[in-house]
Amino acid sequence: MNAQRNRSGVRPAGGLHRLGRAAPIDSELELLRAALCAPEQAAAAWHRWNAVYDIDTAPGRAYEILPAVSANLAPDVLGSDAARLRGLRRRTWAANQMSLLALAGALDVLNSAGIEVTVAKGANLLTTGSPEAGVRPMADVDILVGPEHFESSIDLLLAKGWVAKSEPPYWSLGHAACVVDPLQRQIDVHRWLMFPRFCRVEERAWCARSLPGLILDRQVQRLAAPDELVMSVVHGLLTESPSSARWPMDVAQLARSAAQDETTRRHFWEGVVTSATDIGVGPIVAAGLSGCVELFSLDVPAWTVAQLEADHLDPLVELQWWLRKLGRQALLRPRRYVDLERASGRRPTPYGYVLERGDALRRRGVRNVVTTRLGRLRSK
Repeated sequence: MNAQRNRSGVRPAGGLHRLGRAAPIDSELELLRAALCAPEQAAAAWHRWNAVYDIDTAPGRAYEILPAVSANLAPDVLGSDAARLRGLRRRTWAANQMSLLALAGALDVLNSAGIEVTVAKGANLLTTGSPEAGVRPMADVDILVGPEHFESSIDLLLAKGWVAKSEPPYWSLGHAACVVDPLQRQIDVHRWLMFPRFCRVEERAWCARSLPGLILDRQVQRLAAPDELVMSVVHGLLTESPSSARWPMDVAQLARSAAQDETTRRHFWEGVVTSATDIGVGPIVAAGLSGCVELFSLDVPAWTVAQLEADHLDPLVELQWWLRKLGRQALLRPRRYVDLERASGRRPTPYGYVLERGDALRRRGVRNVVTTRLGRLRSK
């Protein structure tokens, strides 16, 4: 592979071919191997990557993976980059600590009001079983409060000096709202984690399966590991966010922490099948896990993948997945409108959808919408 092919974002053949353009690009794949594989394989992957890139010219999402590479490889393998990568881990650690302090502040507000908070994604992974909090970057904190407490949670935070990054009318339409504290530290407050973006079923069982815990001495619920794995795979495959680069690392961490003994391991993977099939995303999770097995030697039981592949995929979710593999984001607004209306106990209608889109257009402004669309077209 030459530099031009890597820079153009070519997707790899072989293990991830079934993921199409949802797979990590070549340069990210080599870094993931350097972060996840055994020493000899990891070192070879690092040298292949370093022959084309250096830390200064690395593509943006490489910084989601480089701290884990530093943790997995010995300084003599990293050579002259070892000290800088160690510094990157320290900076990542410091940024994560600031985010966790923001979470603590939010928990103080919400716990005092009797609202149960479930942590997910980075905040959950970094405080349960991770060897070092500087290995995984965390752009923000994600908390789940459920549809019943969604708007009241945001109101409570706003009353304590937090600021919403979107207007209140949007909250009734979205799965989450972003708020920042006075120090500009960001938290995403979720009505749902998966519905309606990635599935057509509310993941209420996930809250029921969450486990009690402590973060910075605050009471909190933690998303169960099988549910966390399902979310990591699906979110990573169906979006172009930073998690699209690092999801295999999250999957590997969760899988390895569950491999304490055969009973624990089987219970974990049974939980993954239950979690994925509950919300109808089994085939997507199967594709992601199969890629991890082939490319990173992740230990996943064959029966797990087989059961996930046999799950039924809703036709509209299947369309979303198919388009994502082609490098396109599906237009989910009609489906989102229908699913949100039904979840709220209302009957969706074409007229209601037109009203919703008109309101959204007025809130955002025609110029902003046109500018955003043109920017997306230019980036293709």
